[in-house]
Amino acid sequence: MNSLRPSSEVAALHKEQKQLLQVLQVQHLFRDSFQVLLAQFVGVESGSRLEAAAHGSCVSIMRDACDVITRFEAAQDFVTTSPSVFC
Repeated sequence: MNSLRPSSEVAALHKEQKQLLQVLQVQHLFRDSFQVLLAQFVGVESGSRLEAAAHGSCVSIMRDACDVITRFEAAQDFVTTSPSVFC
């Protein structure tokens, strides 16, 4: 029975590591998408007011996109046709 405990703890740690890597991957994707979107809004001209307005617009767009994704995933009303990237 004692030999099962370490293996179950290792399995739990692997599961937690997988979940943390998923969160990290989503954060990186969000950051990269945000930087591209911000670059499109700012363009050639730059100034603190323009950058602040662009930053606010980008945050709003990204927040809306995240909300849509969260609602879609929460509904669980979809069929996958390929293996999940996150599994």
